[in-house]
Amino acid sequence: MVILQLEEQPLIIQAIFAGAVDEAQDLMTHPDYYANCTDCEKRTPLHAAAFKGEAQIANILLENGARVNAKDSKWITPLHRACAVNSDETVDILIKYQADVCARDRLWQTPLHIAAAHDAYNCVEKLLNIVPNPDVTDRSGRTALHHASYNGNTFVAELLINRGCIVNACDKKDYRPLHCAVQMGHIDTIEVLLRYGADINAKDRNQYTPLHVAAANGYEAVTRLLLSSGAEVNAQNAFGNTALHVACLNGHLICCDELALGGADVESLNFRGQTPLHVAASSTHGVDCLTFLLAKGVDINKCSADGRTPLHMTAIHGRFTRSKTLIDRGAYIDCADKNGSTPLHIAAQYGHDILSNTLLSVGASPTKKGYEGRTPLHMCCLSGYVECCRKFLQTGVDLNEKDDSGRTPSHCAAYKGSIECLDLLTSNGADFKLKDNFDRLPLHYAAAQGHFQCVFTLVGIGSPINDRDIEGCTPLHLAAAYDHQAKCVEYLLSHKADTKITDNKGFSALHYAIACGNIEAVKLLIDIVEDTVFHKGDGSPDVTPLHLAAKLGNVEVLKSVLTKYNDVNIQTNQGITPLILVAREGHIQSIHFLLRFGAKVSLSDNINLMTAVHYSAKNGHSLCLTLLLQNSESQEVVNMLDRQQRTALMLAVSGNHIECVQALLKCGADPNIVDKDEHSCLFRAVVNGQHDVVQLLLVNKAEVKTRDVNGKTVLHLAAACGHLKCLQLITDYMEEGDILSRDNQDCTVLHWACYHGHMNCVEHLLSKNVFKELIGNCYSPVHCASFSGSEMCLEQLINYFGKEVVHLRDEKQRTPLHIAAVHGHTECAKLLLSNGAQSQVVDEEGRTPFIVAAQYGQSNVAELLLTHNIDLMACDGCGNTALHWACLKRHYHTALLILEHCLNPDMVNVPNSDRKTPLHLAATNGLVDVTRELLKKGANVLAIDNDGLTPALCCASNFNVAQCLALILRTLPDFLGKESTQAAKNLCSQPSLLFPRFPNSANSQINKIQTEKPILSKNRSKKSQFLSNPNTTKPDLKIDSSLDFFIKEVDNTHRNKDKDGIIPKILLEKRGKELHRSENDISIPNSMDLNIHNSEKMKKQNSAKNDLDVEVKAENKTIARLSCKKCDLTSSKCLDCQMQDVLKKHVTGNSSNKEFFDFVQNITGGSLNVSIKNRFTRVMNMFKKKYVGSPEGKMVVSKKPAINVGCSHGNIAPNFCTDKNKKSHKTKEKNGVKLKINKSLEESSKLVENKACSRVNCVSKLCDIDVDKSEDRIIANNCETKSLDVCDKNYIDPISVLDTSTMELALKLSMSNISNLNNESKNFGSNHSSDNEFY
Repeated sequence: MVILQLEEQPLIIQAIFAGAVDEAQDLMTHPDYYANCTDCEKRTPLHAAAFKGEAQIANILLENGARVNAKDSKWITPLHRACAVNSDETVDILIKYQADVCARDRLWQTPLHIAAAHDAYNCVEKLLNIVPNPDVTDRSGRTALHHASYNGNTFVAELLINRGCIVNACDKKDYRPLHCAVQMGHIDTIEVLLRYGADINAKDRNQYTPLHVAAANGYEAVTRLLLSSGAEVNAQNAFGNTALHVACLNGHLICCDELALGGADVESLNFRGQTPLHVAASSTHGVDCLTFLLAKGVDINKCSADGRTPLHMTAIHGRFTRSKTLIDRGAYIDCADKNGSTPLHIAAQYGHDILSNTLLSVGASPTKKGYEGRTPLHMCCLSGYVECCRKFLQTGVDLNEKDDSGRTPSHCAAYKGSIECLDLLTSNGADFKLKDNFDRLPLHYAAAQGHFQCVFTLVGIGSPINDRDIEGCTPLHLAAAYDHQAKCVEYLLSHKADTKITDNKGFSALHYAIACGNIEAVKLLIDIVEDTVFHKGDGSPDVTPLHLAAKLGNVEVLKSVLTKYNDVNIQTNQGITPLILVAREGHIQSIHFLLRFGAKVSLSDNINLMTAVHYSAKNGHSLCLTLLLQNSESQEVVNMLDRQQRTALMLAVSGNHIECVQALLKCGADPNIVDKDEHSCLFRAVVNGQHDVVQLLLVNKAEVKTRDVNGKTVLHLAAACGHLKCLQLITDYMEEGDILSRDNQDCTVLHWACYHGHMNCVEHLLSKNVFKELIGNCYSPVHCASFSGSEMCLEQLINYFGKEVVHLRDEKQRTPLHIAAVHGHTECAKLLLSNGAQSQVVDEEGRTPFIVAAQYGQSNVAELLLTHNIDLMACDGCGNTALHWACLKRHYHTALLILEHCLNPDMVNVPNSDRKTPLHLAATNGLVDVTRELLKKGANVLAIDNDGLTPALCCASNFNVAQCLALILRTLPDFLGKESTQAAKNLCSQPSLLFPRFPNSANSQINKIQTEKPILSKNRSKKSQFLSNPNTTKPDLKIDSSLDFFIKEVDNTHRNKDKDGIIPKILLEKRGKELHRSENDISIPNSMDLNIHNSEKMKKQNSAKNDLDVEVKAENKTIARLSCKKCDLTSSKCLDCQMQDVLKKHVTGNSSNKEFFDFVQNITGGSLNVSIKNRFTRVMNMFKKKYVGSPEGKMVVSKKPAINVGCSHGNIAPNFCTDKNKKSHKTKEKNGVKLKINKSLEESSKLVENKACSRVNCVSKLCDIDVDKSEDRIIANNCETKSLDVCDKNYIDPISVLDTSTMELALKLSMSNISNLNNESKNFGSNHSSDNEFY
């Protein structure tokens, strides 16, 4: 604060302070005076006029151009000054001249804050008419009402409240105006605030209520007012203290009385478990409060959370009078806290001798053990209070009592260094030769702490000077380590302390002195100890004093030790020399001395094979490094290799120690040496982005063409790490062919720059015009940019190479759009699509980008692709649509998005290769919202997968639960109506549910529940009828969305078990959790996988893919099939069953070709369309599965009772044998499977080649029988037997050779003249001799 002399100020300022209006008027007309002149604090004459309240002079100044909003150094305006002095006339003038009423000073206070604080009622009233917000806050968050309340300006506070100020406004510490008024004791203001609704129990940040504030300040009238107004008397603050706690802490007796009258709990506990009595017992001014509380009858022995009573609290703070009062009122004397300490222990610890005497006089036990088994005598000796010690000695306590560690009071006094207590104890007969649990004497502790007086006393009275503790240390060892003044060491040496004694590890006192840097002790010991200490020998430690001195780095110590050694290159068992230690620590002066004494630089340790040069370079000690290189034995030291084939230059580069790099290069270090990973120094500099080091190495002829074990050059790493400056430096030293080089993964530098999304590196590489085309790994840079999500890199590649690059494919036939979809990079996908990327392109697994986005739950990309007219019903190689994948992977957001854009009702019922619809997968994974939407879209609840499960049964936690559910539904009562009940029973109509050991594909299914009205009705009497005519259009099931469905999410336990009832682990992991093809990670492929593009393998893959596509199409594009239950309902066979019967007869030779073709002609009506072909194909596939069991042509014999595999009459299917003599059908049993064996199969064996056999009793060694326990069936594989004499049980079902092409030919024959197709028939069946052999 600057004090200015008035007479030294300008005349205009003197006129203002004198109130001379006329003089001020005259001065303003004088040309030498300026209305906006400022002083040293930037105050103008207008500030002075406002401060003095001179409205006329202020008006004159404003008329003469004074700035109305001028701010001084504290940002105070004239309006602030006028409000501070309550000059309403000046305020009017300033407002007239457009003074800023919202101007803020450095404390963010506006004129309204100033006026409210200074009780300027008229100014406040004028400002409230203008200010936009009366609740504006200052820097501390306080409003004008806070300031008015704090200063007790009642009328201003009431005016502010009436004009809209918030009465309960909080500052930044949650302080309310009521807190402010209570803090200063303004009763009138408090009454006004309460009258206008101030929260009387409001809490600030520390949970203090106004009552806490009043109790803390001792305002009894305010306390009384708050209590009468309904304040909560037992409210707790952040520490759990009530207002009574606070009043006792500050010693306000009257407030305590008022609080007690108001109903305060006198035994309330804070968060430490302390009552107000605890606080009164320990506080400075709490004497009267303690007496008051005792008069109220509080519990005098109440324990806090740490177990301390009020008497403990008086012992801590030495409150003698209050302790006497508590004792007189019946306080427990020897009550122990949770540490076991009594009030006497605490009084002794804090040295309250009078209180200790009082406690002893009333019966406190001086021998009771407390914390760690210490007595009060231990406590006072440990703290060094001799008077308390004397009090206890007068009681006759045991001076040699030990605590839990075996220490006596003498040990404690010696440790503390209290010579008075130690003298008192020893003079009274304490045994100073007793050892604790660590075999230490009091002398050990005194020497370790460097307490010379205690050492002097103990040695003087005869304490053993060479006794060893549990670690073998004598007092001399400990003194040499910790007594840096060396007085104890000198005294012990003068009293014949033995320097030859070593500890349990062989270290002498000199070792301790050097290791701890006790220079004075080293000087005393070095000439006394024997020479054997300095050299390695039998039983001596591995580390010598020279090693310790080298690590310490003290030149004087090292100089003293060096004189004892002839060879300074002494090594430890790990091969560490003193020079290595000083080089590692960077002690340059110590290096000077060691080199002078003949230290060798080329010696390396045995661990890392690193020399002193390596350690100096690694730790960046450039001066030490230079000194070592200049004094090395040979020039080869600079390029010596460690165990990992690293040179010192590599270590210096890795640590970015450029000065060390310069020193090494100057001394001839080779920058092109590589380590075991074939990384040179340049590799390390590039990876760390040290462009200065890179430039330095390049100048020193570092090779840029070197490749590491992965075939990468430094250019690859610079691009991968995104270090542009390093990349620019390296490309200047490379030729065009080097820039285009590829690593072992066939990746160029452009691949790696794009893979990590380093746009600046990509831009620089393309600016070189080296890349004429995209070469290298087929996972191109465009794929890499899509992987990293860098649309900038992607845009540069498209602009440079053209839009054709968006169609590139990797080895898995994925485009960049696939990659962007997998990783959810929407911007990249948008850029690719805008440049012509195809949204319907498929990879080798048949997945489009949209399917991939759904598979990985990338909703943003999926939403983008939906705007490009994609086919939502597109399937991958296993028949899975995007909706299948979204439901399988539990991406419910993506699934809901797909359903939102679904316009084709058939999409929700598309089955995959396992016949699972999206509803199956959504139900299995517990996707409630998705299931609800699928049902709204008309999803088929009766669709059956290959396991025979409907979507409803897929919700079951395991197969047994599904079986129970199926049985319950089959016995469903008829209260829903006959047809509705039958529809519900159809949910479990498959044999696989009733016979779980024989899983089988479903033969038929009903696409939709077809009812006219909802099944459930209030009176349960309405019946919904199924339409019997399959060609009639049937309304879909109407689902009432208002019904609440409570669905419990369960784990999808697999339904297949082995014979022991154990679910196979593989099935547990895969069942219902993944589709048919494995998911492949999208990453840069290994170069070893690039051979996948050879022509032979590609042909095999394409062939397999085509076969798969044919099978998928044959299964997916089918019309609605009727269940065999339809046969029972109509009492006649349905069309599918009729076709199966005809096919059976035709294949087994029980009907001629003409009969078969007539049947086909009859049902087709003479027109061969896709629907009829699909029906025949589906029936054929079902027929093959039923009798063959697997599409690969294996002979599968299901474990069912008495399955016929042949008869003696030469008929292939004995069930259709016309011979009534069944005795020739012999039955045998093998591995628990009953089989009817046909002994003569010569006729059937002519039909096809011997590709498989039932071979249950096959004697051929070439026939292998595989028992699949999980399916309980026998599979015969790889039969190579050609003679029926060797394997007379061979059986080939002719149905196994039935294929789609055969069926199509049959259809053609039925539609046209057979004679016109003789050539085709002959060509197709050229290997067969009869009609029976045609198929």
